Amino acid sequence: EEADVGLFWDKLLVPNLQNRYQKAPTHSKDQMRYLKTRHPENIRQFTVYRKGIPLAGATVYFTPNCLHTQYLATNGEGRDYHALDWLIHYLCNTQAEGRKYLDFGHSNECAGKKINRELFRWKESFGAQTFVHAHYSLAPAAWRQLDQVYDWQSRQKDA
Repeated sequence: EEADVGLFWDKLLVPNLQNRYQKAPTHSKDQMRYLKTRHPENIRQFTVYRKGIPLAGATVYFTPNCLHTQYLATNGEGRDYHALDWLIHYLCNTQAEGRKYLDFGHSNECAGKKINRELFRWKESFGAQTFVHAHYSLAPAAWRQLDQVYDWQSRQKDA
């Protein structure tokens, strides 16, 4: 585990997304650094090295119930060594205690209309299963009403 996301962003994440998918990460390196400083216990960076060279990494969001791999990336050498597979194994065995889920995130493209089958199969190799997400749109001013939804859900569990 390391304090800064910079090396992961520069050496693994940005090049991997650009080379393989012609995409950029949702968050910039500076945005993630800012978020990480605001939530140091909930946003953590893990990177696998071999002889000082980064091979794979994960930016992980921690909640009481879940580990969410917000960003995963590896390079060619990392793929040869299965470094990302090892990192997922490490997270499951050392960081997931007391949590119900490891969330790999979505496996779709084209606004949910197409499954990325290669990505989905990789996630299944760890025992991952499909979970359908419901999406809702709210007016920005309505965010406070979400507390009522969560309060209702917790009351249902207590009943």
